[in-house]
Amino acid sequence: MSEPEIVKPAEPRQIPIMVTNQPLRIYVAGPLNGDTCAYLANMHNMLCVSSAIRRKGHSPYIPCLDFMCGILEGHMEYQDYLNMSQPWLKVADALFFMAPSPGANCELATAQLQGIPIFTDLANVPWVKETIHALMATLPKSQETVPGAPAEQTPGNVPASPNGELQKDPAGPGTTL
Repeated sequence: MSEPEIVKPAEPRQIPIMVTNQPLRIYVAGPLNGDTCAYLANMHNMLCVSSAIRRKGHSPYIPCLDFMCGILEGHMEYQDYLNMSQPWLKVADALFFMAPSPGANCELATAQLQGIPIFTDLANVPWVKETIHALMATLPKSQETVPGAPAEQTPGNVPASPNGELQKDPAGPGTTL
């Protein structure tokens, strides 16, 4: 009988993390219309995506919150909502496209015509560098090192300067760590 083969565990994979130096204004486009229950479910989805974008350090614009103005005004037409949200889209640094709908498709087309970057996956939304460092500061010391990283590297696999401080901008904006 032969000896069982010893299988070594795989090395931990390094997952690239997109990083930017500055927060982005990200317009969140997605379906909203529907009956009351569908509208509320769509708002919930949009707020969840916006919250994830905010946790990455960005400033999301959340069109579904315009409904609060509708409550205050008592009655608003569809065009009134567009008149409130579209100026924000035009100054956005990026658009997050959740799913197709007549309104979201128009917002997508506007972003494409203006050359506004478009995200469709939260994993592709970059982290704001400052946010990563703040999160790393909350980790227990035992979790601060990256498995397999040389000892001279700091949390997030960012090389340290000789005095132990994080380098200001090791590889420029949009760096993949």
